[in-house]
Amino acid sequence: MHKTTMTIGGEPICGTRTFGVINPATGNVFAEAPECSKSELDDAMDAAARAYCTWRADEEARREGLRRVAEAVMAAQGELAALLTAEQGKPLPGAAYEVEQAALWMRVSAELELPREVVQDDAAAYAEVVRRPLGVVAAITPWNYPLLLAAWKIGPALLAGNTVVLKPSPFTPLATLKLGEILTPLLPPGVVNVVSGGDELGAWMTSHSAVRKISFTGSVATGKAIAAAAAPDLKRVTLELGGNDAAIVLDDADPAAIARDMFWGRSSTAARSARASSAYMCRKRCTMIWSRPSPHAPGRYGSARGRVRASRSDRSTTVPSTSASRSSSTTRLRLVAGQWLAASRWTATVTSSSRPSSPA
Repeated sequence: MHKTTMTIGGEPICGTRTFGVINPATGNVFAEAPECSKSELDDAMDAAARAYCTWRADEEARREGLRRVAEAVMAAQGELAALLTAEQGKPLPGAAYEVEQAALWMRVSAELELPREVVQDDAAAYAEVVRRPLGVVAAITPWNYPLLLAAWKIGPALLAGNTVVLKPSPFTPLATLKLGEILTPLLPPGVVNVVSGGDELGAWMTSHSAVRKISFTGSVATGKAIAAAAAPDLKRVTLELGGNDAAIVLDDADPAAIARDMFWGRSSTAARSARASSAYMCRKRCTMIWSRPSPHAPGRYGSARGRVRASRSDRSTTVPSTSASRSSSTTRLRLVAGQWLAASRWTATVTSSSRPSSPA
């Protein structure tokens, strides 16, 4: 069974306890991940705080470190993608793409400017805004894009001179733990620490006295709890919370031309991403028909290839069902000009044919 280690102060830590990681394709536990204890988290925070004192001092060293990280992540693309697919369930090409984008984000972060803002420069006075690093950043990522979102948090934090303690979702810890192993020889000890565990670990992190900034991506309910935990010592907080916006089809758009992208935007990652529109607004009356003759036919992400045709005179839209049913089926949506149509969480079935008071 696959086993991994946490990264604390540049050292691999097995932990005293482990928890099972499930392969969603089989429903079986296929790996064990370390369950971080409170004392091990204290060690990670102490390591990050010690590393901060020197890491913040050399901007060019930080940039070069991020460049090395980007190269190493791409070099490990195959291994990281295989782990990501096994624990998260996305097809291997999608997992490889996520690794590629994570490496790209590290590379882009290395070249970002740290601007100096002069607010006054005249005979009376000179005033300049100087932005300084904060210290230890607690970063918590969700299961849908664990590596990409880790890169989003690590890259800018390190460039600014901060150090990081990173916790992935307990549903998808393996690729992120492996990322920590990859980063170990490339960065000074303690600059990036990776720990794993459940909700209790997240609560310990957000209330820890060493943390000066929290970066969280996840549910609204957890975001509220984090905001409350950060309040006593006024930790800075960035919350990217669950939810998605409506897709609005404007007057000059051709519904037939964008129907395919709208469908896949809704359906990728099992409709669990911020771009999965939960409602559609179309100002024109139209018909978009996407036929799905067989759920076993080859196509993008393993589903059937579709056909799209449009007629401005009709009011209905048909898109393929995204349910788990094995029978050939289509699900009819009715697009009426100016009305919101909300799709359910798992399928393309209409759950409301009237405009909600506030679109999700």
